[in-house]
Amino acid sequence: MSNGGSGSRMWGYLSHTVAGRRLPRLLWLSIRTIIGSSRELTSVILVFLSLAVAAWSIEQANWIQPQPSLTTVLFLAVLTGLLLFRSKLSARITYPVMIVLGLGVTVWQAISLMPLSDTESAFRAWWVAVSGIRPSEGTTYFAMFLSIVVWIIGYVSTWYVLRKRNVWVAVGLGTLAVLVNLSNLPREDYLYLPFYLLTAMLLIGQVNLVKQGVWFGRRKNNFPRRSVLYLVTATLCISVLTVITAWFVPQPSVDQLGLASFGGTLNEATARGQWFNIFADVRSKWTQISSSGQQTLSFNDPLSTSGRIQFVVSADRPAYWRVRRYDTYQSWGWSSSEISARQVGIYEDIYESDGYRQGEQLAYAVENKLKTDIVLVAGELLSSDMPVVLQTFAEEEPDVGLTAVSSGQTDGEENVQPQSGDVIAVITPRMMGPYRSYEAVVNIRSFTPDELSITGDNYPDAIRERYLQLPFGLPWRVRQLAEEITRNAESPYEKVLAVKEYINRMEYNLEADVPPETTDAVDHFLFEAREGVCTSFASAMAILLRAVDIPTRLNTGYLEGDYDEETGNYILRVSDYHARTEVYFPEYGWVEFSATPVGGSTDAILEVGDDTEMLEILDPMLMIIPDESLFGPAGGDFTQSNLRGTSLPGPQIYVYFIIIGIPILLFFSARAAYALWVQRLKRVNSPEDAYRKMSKLAALGKMGPLEYETPLEYCARLVMALPLQAELISAIIHAYVETQFSPRKELGRLQKGRLQKTWVELVPSLAKKLPRLRTRPE
Repeated sequence: MSNGGSGSRMWGYLSHTVAGRRLPRLLWLSIRTIIGSSRELTSVILVFLSLAVAAWSIEQANWIQPQPSLTTVLFLAVLTGLLLFRSKLSARITYPVMIVLGLGVTVWQAISLMPLSDTESAFRAWWVAVSGIRPSEGTTYFAMFLSIVVWIIGYVSTWYVLRKRNVWVAVGLGTLAVLVNLSNLPREDYLYLPFYLLTAMLLIGQVNLVKQGVWFGRRKNNFPRRSVLYLVTATLCISVLTVITAWFVPQPSVDQLGLASFGGTLNEATARGQWFNIFADVRSKWTQISSSGQQTLSFNDPLSTSGRIQFVVSADRPAYWRVRRYDTYQSWGWSSSEISARQVGIYEDIYESDGYRQGEQLAYAVENKLKTDIVLVAGELLSSDMPVVLQTFAEEEPDVGLTAVSSGQTDGEENVQPQSGDVIAVITPRMMGPYRSYEAVVNIRSFTPDELSITGDNYPDAIRERYLQLPFGLPWRVRQLAEEITRNAESPYEKVLAVKEYINRMEYNLEADVPPETTDAVDHFLFEAREGVCTSFASAMAILLRAVDIPTRLNTGYLEGDYDEETGNYILRVSDYHARTEVYFPEYGWVEFSATPVGGSTDAILEVGDDTEMLEILDPMLMIIPDESLFGPAGGDFTQSNLRGTSLPGPQIYVYFIIIGIPILLFFSARAAYALWVQRLKRVNSPEDAYRKMSKLAALGKMGPLEYETPLEYCARLVMALPLQAELISAIIHAYVETQFSPRKELGRLQKGRLQKTWVELVPSLAKKLPRLRTRPE
């Protein structure tokens, strides 16, 4: 108790002494000495705030879990830059210190991500992670990459703002980080951009205000406080107004920026397989649908009822938007026997006339909300505003006629039927990015039941050979069931209605069991399960009709989607994905039917979008996803295992490094060479040495001394070209004249120090003025 009392009395005594009263002030002065002036501190705070927005946007993207605290790394980097600037250490010392501290912070952040274990320390777990796996395995290397990049950006930006009063390095690096991150995120995350622009513009205004204050200070003039207030207010208002204007200005298409072509220069599969690809295990924020992954449609593919938007269609009428057709059935599912592909140019006519009835033309526009090379098509595509590739079933061109001999005809009589609708899928030569829009024109035919009822079974041989095939192992009871269902039907169309009516009795069930691998899927659906999803219904209808010699095939696509009354567009979601059966009718071609039961209705859908009243409005839950690797797991949630092999910005990140990284590397290399050159110029031993170097340096800007000029005449001419450096130039030349033309040949120690200081201050400004001197008129 006595010790505590004596301590309290001692502190009370000190608080009344002069030293005690000055202690807080001395402490504050020490802090001010470390952090610098209020103007420098304000610049540092604005640098941190602007870059913190960029770091925060990366953190909120949650590219990996767990992830390093980039805001903490940035704070330490900015603080290190401030302290090293105030230390006045040479670049030879500060750069190694920055590198060592940066590596230490990076390792510290990586260690903090390691899972806790009772058997080994976090450091050992980190060491095993970085030494025992490749950079493409796991996310440890990517986490370290983020930390070191943020550290470099924070330190370099702070250093340039404080030492060079150059704000553009900080703004440029921050802008690059924000744009690279946001370019791989949905537009809903673009909210970070206006915040960054606001802080960046405030930083630009504040640093330029500091420059003007320094300029006034050198001339021993006070910067008017009222002017300071006006400038700060104007900077704030202009920044806010610019950000608001930029936010509401319509955004240009990505293709107009010339960035879309970069992604197609690299092979994605090759990039994923590289051992150094640190982005291999980073989960993408975009769903990706590739046409190459949809060549098969399995009954075991996962279901999804996600409400994620994939396409936005602008059209005058609703339609069923086809993605792909399948012609070959196996017990496990369907496949497309693609044989040929043909590229079609912009607005090039795809079909002039195919011999069938000309339907109604529909012009529409599609905006992608994902990465895909698939083009949505309703009916048959006529033209598009971008190059497309037609994947076809046959080697012949789509408009080449096929010859078949029907029963009842003689060998000399030929029934010429044009081939139509044999396009498997319409794709783009390169993967389209999110928000990519395109326009197309299609031909949509519609038929009445009376028209289809009078068609016969005079099918071309090519149609029979391709679209009547059944697997060898198809159970015989499937054929018997087809015969029994269509026993009383007199025409192919009546058989179609009979089969559809029978299948509609089955129950639609999202939770239906997948068929066993050893059984035929259609047989299992018809006789065992008697429940399934749209793929089961469409497949059963197609196979039952093939069993009674009616050509069929399967297609997948999207229902018309939800109509947005505000925009007049149709919103296509993951849950709108659907499967339909196509039936071939002589003289009319392929007609689509939806076999999935809806509200007990058994009315056939005759061709896509023939009439709004004829379109079946299916439950949005009735869909199946053909490939988990393309859409992700059910519900749109992503897991590390499902996304292994996807990339943060895809292979485009290498393009960023090539196009941006190399120039940055060259820039800093040039800056380092320039700094070394200036450092050597600063070393002078005498006024003669300083005058000689100044003359050579000025000569690079065509301002060297003339043969007939005296040093003082040269001084006057050089001062006219560089008025802001007049005092420095005059001091050096007068020192040179004094040592050359007066009895005093040597300067005193104090004068040598002043000369060295003057020359050191003149060299950087004179070197920066060289380009202006070269372009200055004689």
